Amino acid sequence: MKLYFLALCVSVIFNACAKKVVYHEIKVPVKCDIEMPTRPSEHLEALEYLKALLIYTETLENDLKFCTKTKPNP
Repeated sequence: MKLYFLALCVSVIFNACAKKVVYHEIKVPVKCDIEMPTRPSEHLEALEYLKALLIYTETLENDLKFCTKTKPNP
């Protein structure tokens, strides 16, 4: 009888703790094997340097998007 009473008390205590299931998104860092592009030389003329720098930043953004794209849940 004591065992049933103890089991009842334990089940009531643990049942009262969890009213609902709460899900949280957990971000896990992953290694991305993409080579870092070389930064354009600062010795170029202003317009050429700006054009090369914009291409460089666009390449970096595309690489980051590739590394951080989320996989759909099954």
